[in-house]
Amino acid sequence: MTAATEREEATLELSRAQRWVLHHVLLDRIELEAAAPAATEPLSPAARRAFEKLDDGCTRFTRRERRRLRDEVCRYAAATATPERDRPVAQRVGEKLRRSLPASVADRTRVAGRD
Repeated sequence: MTAATEREEATLELSRAQRWVLHHVLLDRIELEAAAPAATEPLSPAARRAFEKLDDGCTRFTRRERRRLRDEVCRYAAATATPERDRPVAQRVGEKLRRSLPASVADRTRVAGRD
């Protein structure tokens, strides 16, 4: 994948509940990382940029940001600690993110340390 394709942007159509869950997932990871930096994997720079955009009300993300968002929200949806009310919303966001990516990218899982 070239740098240009990684920067390709797309706008996600997210409901208020979907934006809230996505924001919550990312904010929770940032706060967890701040509280115990040695015990948690750092949030990727792409996911951190995406959080800043989302926090500013923007839902337009690069391909790289969408991949990282997908990884985070899918991890949240699968976690046993996730509240039942959030799980279906997180799953729908994960599906939207997956569909926003090319098939060759959508099913790939994140490789640790890569951004």
